[in-house]
Amino acid sequence: MVEKVNGNRIESFFPSPMPEKQETDLPKDLLVSEPKEQLPDDNLSAPLDKETTDYRPIPTLGILESLDNFDPDADVKDKVIRWLEENYPNLENQWELYGQADNETAQMERGRIINRMVYGLAEAMGVNIERVEYAPMADGVVGGCMIKSPILRFNEGILRGTIYKDSFKDVAEVVIHELRHEYQKEAVVHPEKFNVPDALRHKWKQNFRNYISYQENPFRYFIQPVEADAYLFSKAMLRLADLKGGL
Repeated sequence: MVEKVNGNRIESFFPSPMPEKQETDLPKDLLVSEPKEQLPDDNLSAPLDKETTDYRPIPTLGILESLDNFDPDADVKDKVIRWLEENYPNLENQWELYGQADNETAQMERGRIINRMVYGLAEAMGVNIERVEYAPMADGVVGGCMIKSPILRFNEGILRGTIYKDSFKDVAEVVIHELRHEYQKEAVVHPEKFNVPDALRHKWKQNFRNYISYQENPFRYFIQPVEADAYLFSKAMLRLADLKGGL
C-alpha cells in the first residue's frame, strides 16, 4: 500500500467546485488536483441519490442494535483488531505530541498520522483507498466516503486541531467508519471478495442508491443499513481491541 505522503506534503485536496462560503486558508501544499471517478464497473449507479456518505457523531447507540449482537466477517474483524493492537498506541502518542497547535507542521503531521491509519487499516480490511481528502464541511459533519470512488474525505478541522484534538480514539472511529463504507461498496461491486451474505449486500446496494442524509431525516440517517453497520463496526472494533489490552 503506497503512503500518500511526499516529504512534508500530504497528498490531499479540496473538492471542486467549492462553495464560496467554504474558503480555506490551509497551506497551498495541501492542495492537489481532483482525480477522476473510479469503479467503472460500478453496480451502485443507476442512479445514485448522493455523491458521498456523511459521518456525524452518533448521539447514542440506543437507536441501533446492541454491540453484543454485531458479528462482522470474522477474518476482517481479526485483522482490524490485530492492526489496532500493533499500531494504535504509537499513533495515539504521536497525535498527543501536537496538542492544540495550529501551524503548518502540526497540520502536516496530523495528516500523516491519519493517512497511516487509513492505508494501514485499508490493507488489513482488504479494501482499496486511492486518496484521502481534507476539506471544509457542513456543521457537524466530520468525514465521508465517496460513493462512486475509493476516496475518503475528512473535515479539515481535524488537521487544524479544532476537531478531536484531545481524542485520538474519536479520529480512529471516523477512519474505521469510513473504511467500512468502502468495504460495503466493494462487497456490493465484487460479491466474491468478502464473506457477506447476499441479503445484506442487497440492502447495502439499495441503500447506496437511496442514501438518506442527516439533513433529510436525522433518525433515518442513523438507522439506514450502511450507516448502522458502519457505526456498529467502528465501535465494535475499538471496543474489542481495547478489551484485549491493545488500546
